[in-house]
Amino acid sequence: MPTTGIQLLGPNPRRTYLVISAPPANRITLGFAGPVVLDQGINLYAADPPFVLLYDHIGQAIREEIWAIASTASQSIGYLDIFEEDCPCMEKEGLSALELGKPAGRIGSILGRYP
Repeated sequence: MPTTGIQLLGPNPRRTYLVISAPPANRITLGFAGPVVLDQGINLYAADPPFVLLYDHIGQAIREEIWAIASTASQSIGYLDIFEEDCPCMEKEGLSALELGKPAGRIGSILGRYP
């Protein structure tokens, strides 16, 4: 991860859960919906537990762009992005998924690492 802000994840209107690992050394700063400045956002320090965000807790902010910047060059972090996917059963015969006794959606995920 560079010492200039980068977009770690793009916006996702279906994102419900996000886990971001702490860097192996020093710190990184996370921000939403635009470039981030070091120490002016959410700081993750080496040896911190993974940072967990839930839609139920913070609302729409989790679905915005996620930006990151490192305090020193060559930092690696990992992330797990979990989101809802459409369920084709919702359109079947004009019935809702709950009326059909099926889940209202499927869960998708992306496991990634930067860089």
